Amino acid sequence: MTSHTLDLGFTARQVEDCLTSIGYWGTAARREHHACVLTPSAYVLREERQLIEQSTALYAAVGKLETTLAALPRLRRIDHRQSQLLRLARSASHGLLQPGEDRATDIPPIVKLDMVRDAAGNWHAVEVDTYNLRPLGVIALVDAIAKYGLHEPAYCVVSHLAATLGNDRQWTIVVSEKERCYRAAYETLASLLAKMGTSVRLLGEEEAAHNPSLLKCRDGPLHLLAIPESLDRHPGVREHLLAEYRARSVRTLYPPKAYLGSKAFLPFLASQERVNGSIPATALLTGNIADCTFSRPRTGERIILKSAHSSGSKGIVRQSNEPSFQKTVAEEGRARTPLWVAQQEVSQEPIPVVVFAGNKRVVRSYYLRLTVYATQGGIAGMKMTGRPEEIVHGAPDAIQLPIIRAPRWQQYLSSMC
Repeated sequence: MTSHTLDLGFTARQVEDCLTSIGYWGTAARREHHACVLTPSAYVLREERQLIEQSTALYAAVGKLETTLAALPRLRRIDHRQSQLLRLARSASHGLLQPGEDRATDIPPIVKLDMVRDAAGNWHAVEVDTYNLRPLGVIALVDAIAKYGLHEPAYCVVSHLAATLGNDRQWTIVVSEKERCYRAAYETLASLLAKMGTSVRLLGEEEAAHNPSLLKCRDGPLHLLAIPESLDRHPGVREHLLAEYRARSVRTLYPPKAYLGSKAFLPFLASQERVNGSIPATALLTGNIADCTFSRPRTGERIILKSAHSSGSKGIVRQSNEPSFQKTVAEEGRARTPLWVAQQEVSQEPIPVVVFAGNKRVVRSYYLRLTVYATQGGIAGMKMTGRPEEIVHGAPDAIQLPIIRAPRWQQYLSSMC
């Protein structure tokens, strides 16, 4: 049987030293806050063609969503479905641009996909998290670990970003108070980009609120990776940045269209050409599950409910939690604008992975979640997260794996089988 992972030969101390030297575990507090299970393993990419096809199709679907939404405010008459799409977008703008407000219909150059693998080995995009930069730092980190072991990552996200951002200006990452826990990951990303000649500084929401001059650039517009949708502690920072964006004094890698990341648009994306079932059957939750309009016929009975405006594993209700499940269904049946989606649960199987228990190698079973940054032409970067349970997210019991292509000797053996 073909193995899904490859032991890169590290010792536990070598992995720990790598995390520390890069800065991710640079202090005792960071080590505690970003605790995870250490592993010498990498995921071996054997599904590349499928993932490229899915990534380009889903990226195109996000583009179709933006052009559709941008046109609606200019129509003299809109039908019920169009009106619902517009309400869903406006409710998910987080104080940033509304649909049609920006003349351009640009979307982010990289779009985050969260994918899970079914028992047959097929990947399914359970979320299309368009307005989210947060995992980039951890992807850069695991890519660096692969390189530390003399293996090239299948897709180097730092190389892709450096080519996109260039080296002729400084870029800024604004870190909101709500997202301070991601600062170490952002610092890792900035440090690795600096080695490629791309300058990135970090600026906290609190700093910006007390010293607005930090939001100015002497020799041209301020270049931001994104205007965070979570600038809620000091909303004046968001309002200032958005006003400067409208005045073209701020340029962003991600157009400030946070609504594109709402889970409420999963049914729309699932129905687009070429997506071909990459997204599990999904519906806006408008009442009883049997009465909801799913993007395609369901092939299973198990359903997960997801809050349209949630992030990561937050705002998820599984059918096994019957009281919360039924309460959410009843409340959504009375809502004017749907705030939840119902999605068919993907039946998964864990895979064995070599990890460290202290300094000793052991094999444990993990469910996997693949994070992919899709582009118009393919993939910018990717990483694998694993946990002992099916709801996979970063946690002290989680593993983070770099993704590499199969070594040539493995490719040769596979071709002989």
